[in-house]
Amino acid sequence: YTPAFRELMHFQVARARRLFQDGQPLVRAVPGVVQADIELFISGGLGILDKIVAIDYNVWQQRPVLKKWDKAALVGGVLWRRLKDILDFR
Repeated sequence: YTPAFRELMHFQVARARRLFQDGQPLVRAVPGVVQADIELFISGGLGILDKIVAIDYNVWQQRPVLKKWDKAALVGGVLWRRLKDILDFR
């Protein structure tokens, strides 16, 4: 873990975050049956990026992982948004 590695990780995390965020509007463009899966993939990816930032990009010292509570919150958020979409549709 060096300053150069930290800067590289900072750059890559920012890049990955932009890609996830840019792809988020596309969730509505895919069939409804896979929307939740893709939204969970994006949310999980963004969650891991947040964990990397929280450990100051030092992925060699500590592995960034989503805890059970984090995963439950992601699933709950996706389910809530899907339910809202269904209710708004009617």
